[in-house]
Amino acid sequence: LQARYTPGHADDHMVYYDARNGCLIAGDMITDKGAVLIPPSHGDLAIYLNSLNSLTTLQLTVVIPAHGQPIIEKPNRFLLKAMRHRYERIHAVSHALVKAGGEARDATDITHAVYGRSIPDAVLVFAQLSVESSLHWLQNVGLVENRAHRWYAVENSLAEQAILDSLKQIDE
Repeated sequence: LQARYTPGHADDHMVYYDARNGCLIAGDMITDKGAVLIPPSHGDLAIYLNSLNSLTTLQLTVVIPAHGQPIIEKPNRFLLKAMRHRYERIHAVSHALVKAGGEARDATDITHAVYGRSIPDAVLVFAQLSVESSLHWLQNVGLVENRAHRWYAVENSLAEQAILDSLKQIDE
């Protein structure tokens, strides 16, 4: 059993890989339903995506998440779909700010723009944390700025291309 350091969801996250059987005990790296929460207070979406990407090269027959059912049908493809979902969400957050036409938005406004206004309150807090993680990712690549808890789109076509390139690589 190989221990692998996979930070991103948390600074100290580990997974365990049994190469002989192709079994990955994934902990909180993946779930069979929805997306893993990457809290901006102690997680990092860029690091999480790098950690998740490192797992896609393993020869997998099953992925066992901490939450949900084992993933036995095309587990490597499942990991790639999770990455794709994250990059699509990052792109949706970026698009919501670009659509605002230079007007400042707070994280709640952006969350409603991405997920819709009908999102239940019980889920809203988690959706907003996901949006905030995406905003930090976008800030680190120079696509958005944060001033006084309000977010602005920044004109940077190279950074936008980084998101699209990441999606293209997953598809290949």
